[in-house]
Amino acid sequence: HLGISDPARFGQSLTTLLRASDNARLHSRLTRITSLLPNLYNALSGDVTLCRFESSNTAIGQLLILEATDVQQLSNAIQGVGYRLGGGLKSAARPYLGHQLLPLPVDELPATLFTNLFAGFSQTWMTQHGKCVVLANSEENLQAWIQQLNSHAVWATDERLSALLTQTLRPAHFTSFTRLPRSGSSFLRQWPAAWQHLLGPEPFERVENLAYQATYGQGRILSTVILGRTSRQADTTLLGRVLLRKRIPFNASLIASPVVAGRLSDPTAQIWAQNSARQFVLLTTDKDKIVQDTTDGPIRSNVVAVDWRNNGQLQYLFMTSRSLYVADLGLKRVHLQRIALPAGLETSYLALLSGNRQQSAIVALMAHRDGSIYALDRQQQITRLFTSPNKLPLQLPFQVIDERGQLAVLGLQTNGLLHYWEGRTAQASTREAARFPLKLAVNSDNARDSVGFAGPALLLPASHQIVTITTGGELITTGTNGLIMSRKQLYRPLRDGTFRLFPDAEQTGYILLRTTDADVAVLDAQGNRRFELRGLKPDQTHVQYHRLGAGVEILAVKSGNFTTLYDLSGNQIGNRPIPSDFPVTLQYDDGSNELYIVSSIQKAVQLFSIRIR
Repeated sequence: HLGISDPARFGQSLTTLLRASDNARLHSRLTRITSLLPNLYNALSGDVTLCRFESSNTAIGQLLILEATDVQQLSNAIQGVGYRLGGGLKSAARPYLGHQLLPLPVDELPATLFTNLFAGFSQTWMTQHGKCVVLANSEENLQAWIQQLNSHAVWATDERLSALLTQTLRPAHFTSFTRLPRSGSSFLRQWPAAWQHLLGPEPFERVENLAYQATYGQGRILSTVILGRTSRQADTTLLGRVLLRKRIPFNASLIASPVVAGRLSDPTAQIWAQNSARQFVLLTTDKDKIVQDTTDGPIRSNVVAVDWRNNGQLQYLFMTSRSLYVADLGLKRVHLQRIALPAGLETSYLALLSGNRQQSAIVALMAHRDGSIYALDRQQQITRLFTSPNKLPLQLPFQVIDERGQLAVLGLQTNGLLHYWEGRTAQASTREAARFPLKLAVNSDNARDSVGFAGPALLLPASHQIVTITTGGELITTGTNGLIMSRKQLYRPLRDGTFRLFPDAEQTGYILLRTTDADVAVLDAQGNRRFELRGLKPDQTHVQYHRLGAGVEILAVKSGNFTTLYDLSGNQIGNRPIPSDFPVTLQYDDGSNELYIVSSIQKAVQLFSIRIR
């Protein structure tokens, strides 16, 4: 955070500083935009704030918030700089939750304007919010920030931090604010030894926030470090206990897992349930139970949120065995719109598009049993997008990838044919990347040893590697260039054990599973054993893997009519299993350390919580 008292003088000083750099590319850029800089800097007001937010994968989310005296003047000046540096390329703005998101095809735009303190933007997306211009390093990150803003999860609007903002932090030239990870010791190890000794052996045991401020004087810099915490101290008697928060009974049996719309820590959150009369029932955290509509069957898919109507509101999409439904939320009401599905669609998985896509009319993707991919567009049409020449099902979930602004889809068929489809072009509606489809395995002559795949393939963006595993335990790594990089045969203690790659719900990482009819062995990404679960009920076991943020990773194992939660070391979370006829829904609130669990038994929906460290 930079506090600016005199924008014109700030701009002059910053321009002088940038010109003093020995970077030839920066000098070339400054020459082209010099005439635009005075209007840009003069439009700034009191604050320039760079935010970096946590991500469950290796991607870094960065956001630059520029307070303006005249937000339109500042926006126009930044667009002028972007267009001049980007060769005059102009793209249309895209609406999202009441904001207009504009791509600026320029790398390191903030660093060009505000020095390399603000580096890390491979591209820039811009929007306006109130009296601020907001720049982000990807469309996906800008959308995430807007969603956080709408749900009041941005730290500057958090009531618990009001005392820190108004009483502890003071006006300064530079302020840095960080929410620490749960294990403060790992943060401390990065500090110089002298600092560690000064603060004592356990300074971060209960610290959640760290702020650093610097005020520049003529002779010295005055620095302040503030360590604090904002959530209430968890009572140790409650840690690890499963607490029943609410139980909402029904007269008829439930036919599917309850669905959560919103955050359960928010009083406006909704829970949807379906009973055997096909009624779609809205439940609130105040125990309201309101019948909304009927559906043509139970919800089969995951539920995704997207501004499909371009009206500044999120709609929720889900599928039954015959239809795709669009749910519009209101105050204690839900309006459902039905769209018929083509025959043969796999209704258990719905993939949402996000990030910088040229296919802006497409909002969601579905798989067909013949191995092709279908798309839902904003004109309420469901059409075939990608086609496989081999008519076999894809292993779910397939993966949607933002490949340099182009739509790409990674899909693996049961026979080991790996597809890497790329977005539409002017010449053809579908296209496979070079050297794809790729045949990963060749079947043995022995039918018992035939090679198949029980799980999907996953692209890891940080390494640009695609990973999958055969049912027999051969871990295969390929590149996006279509070349196989490595093969590794994992230990197979049982002849009838089946291996599969198991991504988390957000597809940011994976574990490996080795399963038999009554046992599950959990392996890490390299195939090393973590722990095993034995004595599970055959044909009545369902496993879920969740990365919930703040370092919380949970495996939910439903066996019979109970679900048990484990961390990835095999330790049970909670003091008892949770009754559940269907797979549970998990949410984690890192402010209160509460893990929320929504489950259902035959004639009731139940909300549990566990206080965890």
